[in-house]
Amino acid sequence: MKNSTNWVSTMIPYSKWFKKRDFIVYYMLFKTYGREAFNLGEAIDLVKENFCFNRSTAISILRRLLKLGLITQRSDLEYVCTDLIAILDSLLNYYRNARLNKCIKEK
Repeated sequence: MKNSTNWVSTMIPYSKWFKKRDFIVYYMLFKTYGREAFNLGEAIDLVKENFCFNRSTAISILRRLLKLGLITQRSDLEYVCTDLIAILDSLLNYYRNARLNKCIKEK
């Protein structure tokens, strides 16, 4: 399993900020499980119960979280949340570098 900030920064696409719904679901999973592994079925049930989504919507959100790198797969049905601080650090570095590059190009 990869835990470094560099890995996080290469996995998260930054063309857009996360959808509010996706980030809130990630944050709930992070608050519930922290860095502990959780079962996919448990996560689906948690999302369904807390947000009144149907099963297919919950699965879709979890797939998007996986694609964005907010959660990572440990085994077939076992997942773990990426550290929130690492994600925020990665976003900070990306944004700061983008702004500096824009500033340099304008000069």
